[in-house]
Amino acid sequence: MKEIAGIGLGILILGASPLCGQTTEKTLLAQAGTSGSGGTSADPCAQGTMDAEMAGTGMWTVAGLGGGFLLGCIGCGGVWFLASSSDPQPPLYKMANMSPQDQLIYTGCYQTRAKQKASSAALMGGVVGTLASVALYFLLFMPAG
Repeated sequence: MKEIAGIGLGILILGASPLCGQTTEKTLLAQAGTSGSGGTSADPCAQGTMDAEMAGTGMWTVAGLGGGFLLGCIGCGGVWFLASSSDPQPPLYKMANMSPQDQLIYTGCYQTRAKQKASSAALMGGVVGTLASVALYFLLFMPAG
């Protein structure tokens, strides 16, 4: 039984590493159909969504891992709630040459997508953390044989 729990814990740890990966700018530019040579999108919502995709969520993944590992489902849910209620701010330099109306559209789309990404990262981290703590419990406290 300890061998199975140890193998499961190893798989969880190795499986968590892709959660911290980020979408590359090259991939996003290819999806948007633009070139990376300083071209800006005419649609502020599309630009805000693409910029939110570029924003990192590693902090929320690590917070979810910690909350899930230490407090189980309660920690996972708590970190998910914090990520869902966060208010991400778009980079101001991206909005420097936009009209006020475009800035509002850009900010709304950026915040919507950034919240979705943060919530998803926190939830995935929490689930992996909870499963890792359960596997560790079985590894340490279940009798062998």
